[in-house]
Amino acid sequence: MPIIRLRRRDTAGSPTGLLAGEPAVNLAERRLWVGDGGASLLIADGGVLDALGVFFMAPFLPAPSTSWRCLWPFTGAGTTIAVTSGRCYFVPFPVLQPITVTDLGIEVSTAATGTAEVAIYAADGTSRRPGTRLAYVSGLSTGATGIVSGAVSITLQPGAYWAALRCSAAPTLRGAAGPFAFGIVTGGNNRANHLFSTAAALSDPVGTDPTSLGVGTVPHIYARW
Repeated sequence: MPIIRLRRRDTAGSPTGLLAGEPAVNLAERRLWVGDGGASLLIADGGVLDALGVFFMAPFLPAPSTSWRCLWPFTGAGTTIAVTSGRCYFVPFPVLQPITVTDLGIEVSTAATGTAEVAIYAADGTSRRPGTRLAYVSGLSTGATGIVSGAVSITLQPGAYWAALRCSAAPTLRGAAGPFAFGIVTGGNNRANHLFSTAAALSDPVGTDPTSLGVGTVPHIYARW
């Protein structure tokens, strides 16, 4: 199993001088950061030290029997979510070593006639939000249960990315109740774990800048690599 070294910071604030893809942990604020080649991107907030091993082991564990893996680690229970029709969900995830993704997909638990599109975006938009679309599949039927997927071919280098999903209907998908949070919703105690917008499609580059903070359960976006 590979050894991953963390840059350590014992005082509040973001670390400086990180290389692209280099991880750092802030012990004072219990936060996890990754360098993006010019700044530091917060990728986990609150309770991260308790699950640090899970966070780093997830990308390197042997593939399960189905070969499908969720693109981000999570500490909560697996569950389901009835997605909102026409909503674009964006969930951040880090890559700590190069991976070549060959398929993207979702798992339908309760069918609804319609289609889904799935994408991976670079974190090169405004304030490191989704920008350039790197991989994309569309026309995935949500009219029957089970995993639906499409082929892609993209090698992701170490850095920060966003997985994205949009459904034309409102199927119930497999999801997770506890992806790592990246911030606190202003004026409340809920931890934001994704962004969302009501753009008409997952366009390239991202169309409507997703600035709305989402909390709670998010749908799984699966990949093979």
